[in-house]
Amino acid sequence: MTFKYLHLRLVIVTILISFLLVGCTTPTSNNDEGAFVSTEQAVRPASLSNDADSKPPSGVMRLAWSNHQNLNPLLDYSEAGQAAQSLVFESLFVRDSTFAIQSQLVKSYSFSRDRLQLTLLIDPVVTFHNGTPLTAADVLACLNFIQDHAEQSPYAAALHAFANGFITNEETLVLQLNDYDPEFLYALNFPILPAAQLNVQDGDLIAGTGLYAMSEFSSTGELTLDWADESTKAQVSLQHIILKPYESTITAMRALEEDEIDLVWLSELELAQYQSRNSLRLDRYISDKYIDLIINPQVVPEKNNPVAQLNQKYYFRSARLFSSQQNWPGQPTDVPIPASHAAFNGQTFSLYDQYPQNIEQQVNLNLPDNRIIKIVVAENQPVLAQIARQIATWLTDSGYLTEVRPLSDGQYQQALSNYDYDLIVRESELPASLDPQWLYENTAEVSSGLDAQAANGYDELSPLAIGGSFFSLLGSGQFNQESDVQAASESFQENLKTQAIQSNTVGLMQWEEAIAYGDRVMGQLQPSLDLPYNRIEDLWIWSGLSSSSY
Repeated sequence: MTFKYLHLRLVIVTILISFLLVGCTTPTSNNDEGAFVSTEQAVRPASLSNDADSKPPSGVMRLAWSNHQNLNPLLDYSEAGQAAQSLVFESLFVRDSTFAIQSQLVKSYSFSRDRLQLTLLIDPVVTFHNGTPLTAADVLACLNFIQDHAEQSPYAAALHAFANGFITNEETLVLQLNDYDPEFLYALNFPILPAAQLNVQDGDLIAGTGLYAMSEFSSTGELTLDWADESTKAQVSLQHIILKPYESTITAMRALEEDEIDLVWLSELELAQYQSRNSLRLDRYISDKYIDLIINPQVVPEKNNPVAQLNQKYYFRSARLFSSQQNWPGQPTDVPIPASHAAFNGQTFSLYDQYPQNIEQQVNLNLPDNRIIKIVVAENQPVLAQIARQIATWLTDSGYLTEVRPLSDGQYQQALSNYDYDLIVRESELPASLDPQWLYENTAEVSSGLDAQAANGYDELSPLAIGGSFFSLLGSGQFNQESDVQAASESFQENLKTQAIQSNTVGLMQWEEAIAYGDRVMGQLQPSLDLPYNRIEDLWIWSGLSSSSY
């Protein structure tokens, strides 16, 4: 048998290091683990710009969303709609930019020791836009509504562990779980609205607790939002927003070009379509989609040779650098966690640091002459197919025979189970916490989340469930000092490196979503996965003729 050997050039290694060594942010500790897990913190951060009163009056922000008749956010499957609804409605919990869970409408919470009962203390100072106070009864009514409308609500699937709830007083709600679910706090990110408005008619305005309140819904489907707090209105740059309906992102982007709209939310696929336009101003943020390669286990080098494994992974990952001019729509990463994740505790994560001397050595793909490398991809995913073709070009230029096979769902699953592939370009939807344990439990299977039968999922039985304050929230240990958090984060990173090297997957990127800006917008958002329009109140819109009429 004859083998082919290839050298990775030093210039590629240098570029690769620059991709991997990205900065991280420091997480905030939420709680300690003992008989109970609890937290108390400021839940409604200040949102007013320091220089807002120095600006001239802003025009009206025109923001694209999907067509709506019923404005109930609990029934809104449109991602663009959900993004816009976050301006009007808040949730119990929300992920911040480091993917750490933060309270939004909850003053404190506690789990029972078996983590099957969660007690929530609702913030007593919060009121809806119609002046009525937020109570535990409103929250429970929203939970029951989602459960009763499971087929119509996009929030139902994540709440599968919710069994029932009961109210002890106006501010206290106890939720009973039918099974242990380490993701349950992340599932409590649905919009909260008054119980009395859950069954509204089409076109009826609904009160929320967010920064902006619904003020008018026109016959053409435009929803007007006004700054909700009259006492601070004079200090806010952006006081009025119009949500304008469009049939598709294509029509919304045409409207952006023609100055008929100011902001458009773009999904991962839409970002891939529009990001190549140099004139387009985009604000990107990490999504919950991950792209990696599955290598046929028969092609993986010897299991006990991490040097060979790491070299092979970096060889395939170099295809991304080869195709960098294509501007892939995501952040390069070897593992399904963005560099800014709270579990890293502000440290830099890099597989290269594990064996830096080996990247310049020869790569052995263990393939005989005339062997065609079969690259499999789902036929209904055009961006993945494009990535597969780029990898094929990289391998072809390196002297290998390649073939890209777009397969239907049935053929794809059959190829996966029969190991009828050399490489698979895969997209995975990550759990809300972005914990990677699910990925390394069985890398030969395409998964969209946790194995329900896995013992405690991310808990102390998991080899990866040791990290910073992010993991203490999920019950993996007790962290009383910053040094403990640091040590746990370092331990987690070592476990993660080991799992990533030994698995038969090669990380490519974490996909991104984006906000597209029109020419009239001054300022910049601070978007994140749960709050894509974060800090929109600080933006300023030139109040020309087409922007000021509403």
